[in-house]
Amino acid sequence: MASTPPMVALDSLDEQRQGLRIEFRWRNDRYIHTVYRVADDTAVPYYSSLEGTEDELFPASPCLFDLHQQDQVLFLTGATSACHWSLSIQAALDGSLVFEVACRFKAEPSWLGSTYETLHPGPKEMLSSDSNLRSCESTQQIRISPTAELPREFPTTLQWNYRVNP
Repeated sequence: MASTPPMVALDSLDEQRQGLRIEFRWRNDRYIHTVYRVADDTAVPYYSSLEGTEDELFPASPCLFDLHQQDQVLFLTGATSACHWSLSIQAALDGSLVFEVACRFKAEPSWLGSTYETLHPGPKEMLSSDSNLRSCESTQQIRISPTAELPREFPTTLQWNYRVNP
């Protein structure tokens, strides 16, 4: 029987030890993650990734199952039969977390992006992106997707990025 990978955390804290923490935990067949706001030695969860199931080709968030850490950067990869994802998360000097996502896919996706559940009411400025960012108040979800139009030829790769600010 395979053992469950340990929880992995990355802190992005300023000189006053305030900022953000991201924690990756193994659930079922992939990593899920939660972003915490850290202040005065207290961590409050703000965003939690919404994941898909093992049979979804285009889940709500990238299906990630390999994780490596190098200094203040996390690197993750994963795949379904239709997609291959890579994700890097960097702890910035200002206490923010910077996400860079890429997905290579074989056919037109029904959905492509990252989806979060909002766990704590916070300022809308906490999440920023050059990508397509949508917030749905009724479901307490935030969706981030590429701004580029889908190409007509496959396979292809699209990217999106976002930043969580303290």
